[in-house]
Amino acid sequence: MMGYYAFYVFAFIAVMGVVLFLADRVRSRRGELVQTIVFVIPAAALIAFGLLYPGVRTIFEDTVAAFEGTERVRQVVTQGGLRLECDFVVVGIGIEPAVDMLEGSGVVVDNGVVVDEFCETNISGVYAAGDVANHYHPIFDRRIRVEHWQNAIKQGAAAARNMLGKRVAYDEIHWFWSDQYDANLQYAGFHTKWEQLVVRGRLDSGSYLACYVNDGRVDAAVGLNRAKDVRRVMPLIKSRRAVDLEQLRDEGVDLRSLHASP
Repeated sequence: MMGYYAFYVFAFIAVMGVVLFLADRVRSRRGELVQTIVFVIPAAALIAFGLLYPGVRTIFEDTVAAFEGTERVRQVVTQGGLRLECDFVVVGIGIEPAVDMLEGSGVVVDNGVVVDEFCETNISGVYAAGDVANHYHPIFDRRIRVEHWQNAIKQGAAAARNMLGKRVAYDEIHWFWSDQYDANLQYAGFHTKWEQLVVRGRLDSGSYLACYVNDGRVDAAVGLNRAKDVRRVMPLIKSRRAVDLEQLRDEGVDLRSLHASP
C-alpha cells in the first residue's frame, strides 16, 4: 500500500525539480505483489497531486517488472512496456503484522490478530489493538486492519474499556491526513469500490471533496484543502443513511444538514 509517508518523499523531491513517476504496483522477484494502492490514496488524490506538483506523472493500471542498470539503477521497465530512465528509485513495501509469538496459542491469525468489534480475540480475555489488529468494523460489516496512529490510539482506548467490562463496540470512522506544502489532503471512511463518485468542487482545482458512494450511502471521502468538509461528512458515513446525491454535490448545502435530516 502506498501511504501518506510516500507523499512526503514525493513532495520533497518534486520541489527539488526531480521528475517523478508514481507506479501503483510493484512485484518482487518471486512475483508477489508487494505494493499496491488500495485504500489510503484514492486515484483522485493522486491526480490532484500531479496537478499541484508539475513534473509528477502518475501511471495507473501498470506494474513495475524490472529495474535495469549496472552498479546502480538506470531504468525502470513496466509490464506494459514503458521504459523510464531514472537516477534512483523509491520503493514502498509496507509491513506485515508480527504474529509469530502467537503460534500454537490458539489465537486466530489472518492478516494480523483477528478481533471482534470489542477488540477481543477468539480466546476470551485476550485482546489486540492497533496496527496488528484485523478488527471487525460494525459500520462497514467487514474486517479491516489499519496502520495509522489515530486508529492505534482510539482502538487501544476501546480495548482497555472492554477489558474493564464496558462492552463498547469500536466503530470509529478511520481518518488520515497529510500536509503537502500548501496542500492539505484528508481521507475518511473505508472503500474498495464505488458505484458513484460525487464531487463537491472540481477535481482539476486545488480544492474539492470527493465522496465514494455505494447503494446511495457515502462509504468514504477524500478532501483536498477541504478539512472542514471531511469532518462534516464523517457523521454521514457513520450513519449509513442514504443521501440525496444532488444535495451532496451542491456546495450551497451544508453537509451537516444531510445527516441531521430524517
